[in-house]
Amino acid sequence: MLPRPMRAPFLVLVALLLAFSSLLLVFPACTPRLQPRPVSPLYEQGASLFQKGEILEAIKVWEKVGVNDPGHEQASLMISMANSILNELVSVHLQYGATLEKEGRLAEAWQEYHRAALLDTRREDAREKMKQVEQILSPLVGYHLRQGLDLELAGKIREALQEFRLVQTFDPDNEKARESIARLQERLDSQAETHYSAGVEHFRKGYLRRARTEMMAALELKPGHAGAKSYLEAIERRLSEGEGETGVSPNEPPATLRLKERKWRLQRLMGNGDWLEARREARTLVELDPHDQEARRWLSLCRSRCQEKADYLFQQGIRHFQEEDLEAAIEAWRQVLLFEEDHRKAKEYLERASVMREKIKRIRQERMGTTS
Repeated sequence: MLPRPMRAPFLVLVALLLAFSSLLLVFPACTPRLQPRPVSPLYEQGASLFQKGEILEAIKVWEKVGVNDPGHEQASLMISMANSILNELVSVHLQYGATLEKEGRLAEAWQEYHRAALLDTRREDAREKMKQVEQILSPLVGYHLRQGLDLELAGKIREALQEFRLVQTFDPDNEKARESIARLQERLDSQAETHYSAGVEHFRKGYLRRARTEMMAALELKPGHAGAKSYLEAIERRLSEGEGETGVSPNEPPATLRLKERKWRLQRLMGNGDWLEARREARTLVELDPHDQEARRWLSLCRSRCQEKADYLFQQGIRHFQEEDLEAAIEAWRQVLLFEEDHRKAKEYLERASVMREKIKRIRQERMGTTS
């Protein structure tokens, strides 16, 4: 919707367009009284396009009406009027686009310039404005997309979401940003459910403060989580009534208690995005009980996230290497092997880079010995 300052001129132009459309109906009717000759089919075709709002197409058709054709005078007059209307409409979009550009609303400004260019494809100034805004937008969009992907692979989901939402402020129709936001929101929802499930388990066992911590974590990730809100209200009510921690049944075996504590710790680690430590914990759980399907699912998830992190670090190492920062590249590839011990490419690159570093050291030492 146009803002208030732009709405009035826009409505005036619409009124003009309607007025000229009605004039088209009067023109042919009046002409036979002055000179009884048939109306040009091209003129009628242009009039039809004009009434549909296809002003530029109407102008193109009217321009084909020859000097000796019937309706040439009407066509010439309508071309002049249509061009005047078209210029006014284009000016409205260009002026509004300039206002938006000054306010830093570049994506919206581009849309206005684009509308101006679509209205009149002859307007080079509208296309030039689009290009100027694109030159500003393109690096910003690319930068925030890269930042978002890097943060996502680093496990910083909320920070990554912020970057992709920034992309949308510059480019609302950006498909990569839209897909990434949907994907990350799904991951946040999944983490929220992990905290929520842990909170429910704590609540059932009587660990009210632990349950509260988990429910608050779920709500931080998903503010509209109805279940977490409901449990949190119940927890606060019970705590305000002086109810303490009831814990678990005293008859529960110590080994079972230790296993449950490990599961709670694993859920917290996954919720916090600490996938390396979570994978270690999940491996331990599976070793303790190979038939625990829940632990096996968690281990599979942790392995998948560690794989993503390893791929991210490997690419970071490549970037450092291309920038001739050998030490940073070596450190990145060493980190890769923490997340994926059998990463073949990381091992190869690390070995080559280490050899290269030793050669560089020797060359430097030889040069220092020569100069001394």
